[in-house]
Amino acid sequence: MSYVPPSLTTYATTLANATASGDTTICTFVVPGGTWADGEMVTVRIFALSKNNKGTSGNATLKVNATGGSAATIGAAVSWADSATEAVRGMSLEMVRAGSKIAVWPGGTGGYDNAASAVAYPIDPSNFMTSPGTARFTWHEVTPTNFTSDVTVSLIMNLDATHATFYCKPQTATAMKSAVRVK
Repeated sequence: MSYVPPSLTTYATTLANATASGDTTICTFVVPGGTWADGEMVTVRIFALSKNNKGTSGNATLKVNATGGSAATIGAAVSWADSATEAVRGMSLEMVRAGSKIAVWPGGTGGYDNAASAVAYPIDPSNFMTSPGTARFTWHEVTPTNFTSDVTVSLIMNLDATHATFYCKPQTATAMKSAVRVK
């Protein structure tokens, strides 16, 4: 057996600000139909500015969806404390095609906070890689309609209130697929 270096494919991301209550798709990318093989992993890293200065705590929920299938809730109704300080939040998600499903892990590597934590905690050296409970170690499933057509992956932020100083504004995102094979 010999190691074959991973191939790396990147996907263009579309970003949008979550500034009102309800679901807002904050990041979208498309994996072309027939190109996401079983066992291949897609990683998404996103950095956003966020703030809650509306006078009370506010709840934020992060979900992942793929082409109209079932959505997975990654961080549910996580409370953001009231603060005048705008925070930078880093999120990382790993998604592996497993047969007809996508297994989503809200993990993180290096300097990235995991997605469930990132909903709750801004980037700060004192809380890098911390985890609220067991959410970090939980796989979630997303079931797209099929893999032969384009798979549109959406990261959805739900804020529980609309206020000018309660928001999540993505600044940059990277979506990439890698395939490591043993020959």
